[in-house]
Amino acid sequence: MRLERRTVPEDCSDPVELARLVTADWWRRPFDLEREVSLRARLCRLAEDRHLLCLNIHHVAFDGWSEQRLVETLGAAYRERAAGRVLAWPSGPSYADYSRWERRGLKQWAEEELPFWRQTLRRPTAPVLPAPGSTGETARRDLVARVPAAEVAALAGVARRHGGPAVTALLAAVGRGLGRTFDVADVCLGTVTAGRPHPDLDDVVGYFVNPLVVPVAGVRDEPAGALLDRVVEQTAAAMRHGRLPFDELVRVLAPPRDRHPWFQVWVVVQHAPPSGAFAGGIALRAVRVPAPTTALELMFEAFPQPDGGWELVMLRRSDGIDDETAGGLFGAVRIAMAELAGELAAEARANQDREC
Repeated sequence: MRLERRTVPEDCSDPVELARLVTADWWRRPFDLEREVSLRARLCRLAEDRHLLCLNIHHVAFDGWSEQRLVETLGAAYRERAAGRVLAWPSGPSYADYSRWERRGLKQWAEEELPFWRQTLRRPTAPVLPAPGSTGETARRDLVARVPAAEVAALAGVARRHGGPAVTALLAAVGRGLGRTFDVADVCLGTVTAGRPHPDLDDVVGYFVNPLVVPVAGVRDEPAGALLDRVVEQTAAAMRHGRLPFDELVRVLAPPRDRHPWFQVWVVVQHAPPSGAFAGGIALRAVRVPAPTTALELMFEAFPQPDGGWELVMLRRSDGIDDETAGGLFGAVRIAMAELAGELAAEARANQDREC
């Protein structure tokens, strides 16, 4: 891999906009995985003591969990180089070890998990979103909202009371928003599992995440608590049967492929942006550059912020749902999130009344 150097445009001082300009051509240049390393890097000197390092990594070799691991490794390498040493390659399992282990387990996982998925997906939920106007990638449209830390804590708390992680509250809110916006009772959503079955894999850079299918009934009319119970139950069941790679599930069950198999809407709580410091007191700030195009029909992503809040992003295809519908859906999801967050306070009051 070669480190490219770029000159900073004189009229640009915002690091996010600068990163977007410096990396614009990367989005139009797919990786040739047969000929090149799946990592590109560019460096811009902003000032004597300030630089912008841009990294482009193919998803086949990298996931959200890997971001912090990569930053930690870069920091360790920088400290060793500053001291005149070379960073020793860490011991422990590699991604190649994981890949071999996965291949060995495929047959057993299929025997154990396929019956569950055949039963769960025997009656696919009808698509909720209108079909996009084209295939492949098209221009991306985003709506963004800041979710306060208190609301995030309440959502995580009510999800925990119902036995699930924070993503289940977001799944329930998105399901409720879809049900109200498109007047449907049942939806099928997609999320992901970290896919790291052993602590020894926590420090390995690679692509481990595995998509999960979460069908949910009653999203339009169920009381908030009952809806969350249903989402937690379905998500937990999917996670218990989430070792089989999603592409293998698609291959065996062979659903229609005119659109994404089983669901059109993704719901993901991402990891917090990577943080840390290099030798000599060098501070690090992560800057994320959204892709200008997308093949996804609709996705809700929650990005944790330093203050405990979320940056909630709804991204969609430009040839999918129209702007008015998108705005209405985003508002409906935010209302559903507030309703679920209020569920925690209501449960606390009910428990207090019973104790009295």
